[in-house]
Order: sequence, then structure tokens, then C-alpha cells
Amino acid sequence: MQAVLPGTSQSATADRTIDRVWDDIEEGGVVYAHDDATPLSDRVTAAALPAGATVAVEVTAVDGDRERAVATGAFPTGFPDETDRADVAALERYVESEGVPDEASVATQSIPVAVENEADVRAGTLRVSVW
Repeated sequence: MQAVLPGTSQSATADRTIDRVWDDIEEGGVVYAHDDATPLSDRVTAAALPAGATVAVEVTAVDGDRERAVATGAFPTGFPDETDRADVAALERYVESEGVPDEASVATQSIPVAVENEADVRAGTLRVSVW
């Protein structure tokens, strides 16, 4: 069934969520994904996530001639108040092994990513999946 009101479709949810996640994870217009960077699970806030939804976040960066994942995070329904680190870890393992569900709403945007250190900024992609 198609949503009747504008902005109420699943894809609209991912589109709104990606903007809020970006606001949480960017610093000075760059996502820091080097070894000393704060993990995504500590940067994304509950306010960025839609109520009642599960969200997966992936940051990729260009490495040679391909993109590779440099930071990931998964946020179960009720994060962080109704979940604990074990719930987050279990969801992250699930997403890593199974991927996001086919019915997930997905949004992507091009972003700059610092990979090896703060000065090594590369082209990258922010991908947010909501289900």
C-alpha cells in the first residue's frame, strides 16, 4: 500500500534519518573514521533515530579503486534507553553476516571521510538503512 500523505513513505524515513545521523557524526564537515576516532555507536544519538525503528549506518571511503567500509553501527529499536551494549553488538553481528533486510528503507549521500588520520580525507559515502 502506498502512503497517501507526502513524506510518510519508508524512503522518506531513511531520507530524514540520514540528515540527522550526518549531524551527529560529522565534525567540521568530515566524518573521522581513523583508528583513534570515536565509534559511530557513541556518536549517533537517540534523537537521530526514528521511534520504533531499527537503523544501520555504514561509512565507506575510497581506497584505491574501490570503496571499503571504514565505520559501521547498528541501533536496535529503543536505542539507547531500552537496549544495552549486548543488544547493539548482536544487531551489528546480524547486519554484518546477513545484511540489512530487503524491505529496509535506504538513503545514501556522498561525504568526506578522514581514514588513516585527520589529514587523510577521502571521498566516501554515508549509507543509512531503516526498518
